[in-house]
Amino acid sequence: MTWQAVLRVRHLQAEALLSSLITEGGYSSPQEEGGSFEVSLQEISAKNLRAFWNTKLRSLEAAEGALNALVSLSAVESL
Repeated sequence: MTWQAVLRVRHLQAEALLSSLITEGGYSSPQEEGGSFEVSLQEISAKNLRAFWNTKLRSLEAAEGALNALVSLSAVESL
């Protein structure tokens, strides 16, 4: 028996978010339409699945935070 988790991500900057996972694998290429991609994991134990899942979500959260900071910074600089 294996455990599996799939996350479908839709984001205006999907390609940039996907770049944060480049070293981890387990993702699909961004789709041309809609700016989306999938992250999937399959593990034998639920404990390992949870650990790897948390790592991927932290990477995505950090990448989105960095993108938001860049947008905020560019908005301030344009004033």
